Amino acid sequence: MIRLEDCPVDRILSSPILRCQETVQPLARDRFLDVEPLEWLGVNAGPTQVRALIRDRALRNAVLCTHGETIGRLFAELVMEGLVVQSALDAPLDWPKGSTWLLQRTEQHRVYGRFLAPLSLGGLQSAWP
Repeated sequence: MIRLEDCPVDRILSSPILRCQETVQPLARDRFLDVEPLEWLGVNAGPTQVRALIRDRALRNAVLCTHGETIGRLFAELVMEGLVVQSALDAPLDWPKGSTWLLQRTEQHRVYGRFLAPLSLGGLQSAWP
């Protein structure tokens, strides 16, 4: 099973909203990186802006933290563009709080996605209000 700790991370970009920045702060500390607030990941960000970040070759191995509304709009467009979901489960796209999607792009701009469920702590799933 792939976990985020198995993946290289060169930069961490986040919505400017404090809640998003706090979500990735432990990862930033662990990797000795700063969390970089970016308006393009804000709650009102459009999928075109987030797709531009995904396609930016300078952001190789970047973590992007944004909001469920933004993710929903992004995935709607990625599905129309042929998103390939790598999963053993035949489940609909979902992004519960605390979950992660690993997105990889090819030279032809094809995007592959793999879902990582939220971590479970002591049998209890981490919960956000």
